[in-house]
Amino acid sequence: MDCQTARQSLAAIRPGTADSALPEFASAREHVQSCAACQTTLNRHDELDLRIGELCRDVAVPAGLKDRILDSLQSTAKQPAPAATSRLPSGSPAPAPVSVEHRKNTPLSRRKWSRRIAAAACALLVGVGAWFLIQQSFATVSLDEIDAAGESLVDVAPEKLPEFVGFASGVELHPPQEMNLTNVRVSTPPRHMTVGERGIESAVFFLTVTSRGSKTLTGRLAVLPLAKVAAAPPAGGRLFRYVGTDYAAVWTEGNLVYVCYLSGRDAKAELEWRLPPLQAS
Repeated sequence: MDCQTARQSLAAIRPGTADSALPEFASAREHVQSCAACQTTLNRHDELDLRIGELCRDVAVPAGLKDRILDSLQSTAKQPAPAATSRLPSGSPAPAPVSVEHRKNTPLSRRKWSRRIAAAACALLVGVGAWFLIQQSFATVSLDEIDAAGESLVDVAPEKLPEFVGFASGVELHPPQEMNLTNVRVSTPPRHMTVGERGIESAVFFLTVTSRGSKTLTGRLAVLPLAKVAAAPPAGGRLFRYVGTDYAAVWTEGNLVYVCYLSGRDAKAELEWRLPPLQAS
């Protein structure tokens, strides 16, 4: 089972329940137990689910809301129906009148109520869905969140992650032009990595670097759309810093942000040499 299938399967588990022990989740559980990236992603999703549940329980129902909804439905049900044009043959006896009280207790009336309730529920769901999509379109991740996702891949083999197929926004993925890739072996195809609680998509390449001192360094190169990264360096800028035991660099090229992590004794000198400051034009 691959990462994407396991995560989709386990997403059906309700936080705080024993659902994960069900046999239908056995294969997904086995995958996650040996996959650090999936463990990190699912832990964040569980924390988010629990937080949303707490927030929903903390919202009080407005006083009198239930009564107002019922009164509105009762008022609508009691409105007289428009007069129907009789289609009975001439001379046929008129049907007995049906009272409003009788109509509202018939199955047809109950179906009408069900439709109204369903329509109200659909309108609410559409509103919530639109709000969610708007929020997602403006969602961004911080460099700290990118670092946390990158660190979770330190001991992960590329084949443990699903292949990257493209950014949903249509931004084109391409290798960095400002980084010297001499003696750098890049794993292909790129892999898919989710970043942050909102699951921002990122492509990630696994690197094997032969340094100028002939030492072998390992690393990862994460690539994200610029629009999804908060406080990204301006074009031409570089941000170098340590992330755990790795040395990392962040830079922007066009509409993409690159974050490179290198592990090894020469990582700092090697990464700064491969990303020299751009010459002022």
